Amino acid sequence: MRRDRIARIFLGLVLVALAGFFAFFVKDAIDRRNPQYAVPQLTVLADNRAVSSTIGGFSWRFAFGDLVEQQPGSVYDLYMEENHLQGGERINLSFSVQPSSCSLRQSDAYSYRFMDIPLDEASVPYQSGGYTYEVLAEFPQGRVLYYFYIVVQ
Repeated sequence: MRRDRIARIFLGLVLVALAGFFAFFVKDAIDRRNPQYAVPQLTVLADNRAVSSTIGGFSWRFAFGDLVEQQPGSVYDLYMEENHLQGGERINLSFSVQPSSCSLRQSDAYSYRFMDIPLDEASVPYQSGGYTYEVLAEFPQGRVLYYFYIVVQ
């Protein structure tokens, strides 16, 4: 009687483990088909207001399969929603998965010449114009390039 009970418990644990592996395998297959939604997402806040961002490119290794890449295109070809903000607002970056490293670059007001900005000093410039921001985040599985656009009036 006791052996029968132990066998049932063991069988139950094996079935749960198999179901978990199957679910993980299926999720990985779905993520590889839609990598744009599977890579970590970026949330940008400027003084607690959401700023829309877009993924410009990525290189990502999923659990099963080869490296999946979307090469970054030209900044001119990306659709970036305009975010109208006041000068001096503090910019905060938050990721759905914590990156191992992150860098931030900002364009000049009327060009796409980028300069590095320390993350702890990121804020909206006071000078009017449109500013494109580039965020490069490194994760154990790969890297993702994000962009967002701020207009200061």
